[in-house]
Amino acid sequence: GGNSEEALEEEPSKSTSQSLMHPDFPNLKMSHAAVMEFFNIKSDTLVENGPTSGRFKTTFECNIKMDDGRICARERSIYHRRGGAVSTTNLISHLKEMKDCCEVHAAAHTKQREGSNRFVVVEGELTPKYSFKEAFSHHLDMLWIRAAGLSAIMVKRAEFQDYVTGYDA
Repeated sequence: GGNSEEALEEEPSKSTSQSLMHPDFPNLKMSHAAVMEFFNIKSDTLVENGPTSGRFKTTFECNIKMDDGRICARERSIYHRRGGAVSTTNLISHLKEMKDCCEVHAAAHTKQREGSNRFVVVEGELTPKYSFKEAFSHHLDMLWIRAAGLSAIMVKRAEFQDYVTGYDA
């Protein structure tokens, strides 16, 4: 949600709140997500009718120069509240969908993942972080095994660690 940052500051100064907003689209909060490098903002308009009325519709255009030399220029639209940031999931999905048919999109997808706080490098490999829901069951397994008297040495064995950390296997 966009309210957590607002709750940290009682009354942000006018210059601070303005610097968080996009210079060309004053109702859109700036995003520093790695994926933004690959998209231009075409428009940010207030929706006046329908189920999304009162929200803003931001249209993004992919600026990647593809293998054949053409600019991708595919568009994605994302809705947001006045003064709010957009969710970048839709933009990331575009890179993911195109990565198998375009090497430049594949490189952009990798760069986006490397710049994301949702991935970490483990033993030289880019690995997605577990969500709390995914990680919690492993945490409980570890607590149960430790409570059952397994030694710290046993817990450090590779076979045991593969069992606990191999969630996706």
